[in-house]
Amino acid sequence: MTYKILFFIVDRANYGRLFPVISRFQTDSRFNVETCFLANAVLPEYGDLISQATKDGIEVTHKLYTTIRGSTHNTMVLTISNILSQVSLLLEAIVPDMVILIGDRYEALGCAIASSYKNIYIAHFQGGELSGTIDETTRHVITKMSHLHFPATEESAKIIMCLGENPSNIHPIGCPVSDIISSITNSPFEPSRYIDYFPLKFLRELDHGFILASIHPVTTDPVESVLISKVVQEVLRDLDIPVIWILPNIDPGSNEIQNNLQKWPRVCYVSNIMPLDYQYLLLHASVAVGNSSSYIRDAGLHGTPVISLGSRQRNRELTDNAISIAHPDNSSLKECILSQLKHGRYFPDILYGNGSVSDNAADLVFDFLTNHPFHQKSWYV
Repeated sequence: MTYKILFFIVDRANYGRLFPVISRFQTDSRFNVETCFLANAVLPEYGDLISQATKDGIEVTHKLYTTIRGSTHNTMVLTISNILSQVSLLLEAIVPDMVILIGDRYEALGCAIASSYKNIYIAHFQGGELSGTIDETTRHVITKMSHLHFPATEESAKIIMCLGENPSNIHPIGCPVSDIISSITNSPFEPSRYIDYFPLKFLRELDHGFILASIHPVTTDPVESVLISKVVQEVLRDLDIPVIWILPNIDPGSNEIQNNLQKWPRVCYVSNIMPLDYQYLLLHASVAVGNSSSYIRDAGLHGTPVISLGSRQRNRELTDNAISIAHPDNSSLKECILSQLKHGRYFPDILYGNGSVSDNAADLVFDFLTNHPFHQKSWYV
């Protein structure tokens, strides 16, 4: 029997993580794969992800324009409302056997609600993790609506069990981005890969090392990210090292962060870097500084030195390469950056995956759909 699987992609990070899974499922005769790109994944200011996916061999089956612009708490709610109505109509038309989601975005929550109320099975990657902001709440809500769970770590699996989920449906197989990272570990840095992102003069400086920075909004305390970004700018400017600064996501507080960013000779700001290009940057960065979840999950697999700032990634499982500073000031941040620069690369840690996630997911999805005739969930005791 062939099962219809629908993947929802809501932003570039979603795509970067789910790409190896989609690719694996597309080549599996047990599945008929469809994809739906929506929300930030179809916004031009975040790059032409549709063209990139097509280039990567991913068939883009559906596109939904659901985002209400403005980067406020109200536009988040309105975007979820848009997703509910449009995804509901899509599900009515194609009737998948299962939808696959990843992470904790509010856009993914809209997809989960619509699928759940349509009695469609949901498989969820990266549930059970702890962090700051509304993301943790969203992640756990998606978990409770999901039927099949692919947490990245054993600890996350235990948390999902504490939420009353059946242990037989919880499989800590790792983060699928590890499938990509395992294939590029020994790749040399090629500045020419980024000729479309940065000026040539800046690219020539990167051979001697660079810092990767990114500060995203903390939706429950937008002021925090603005204050942290100011500290990071002051410290990095004084260190006089080339800095690649990835602009914040669309969440509330994004505009305030961008309005406070300053220019200096050795920084380049970029709004979008395609997923594989991003992984090469993260692999070769001298240090990664900020509050991106990729600095926790992906950088550990690379062995890249990291300084995680503020509350956005609070309570995440850290590997040895990461130092966390809850309330950074100029002195503490500079000291940590210099320490990480002196230390250099760490030994890669497979806490978040060993490179075989997609194969495992394909078999587990098929087994689940073959052996679970009922959609009704119940609290597991």
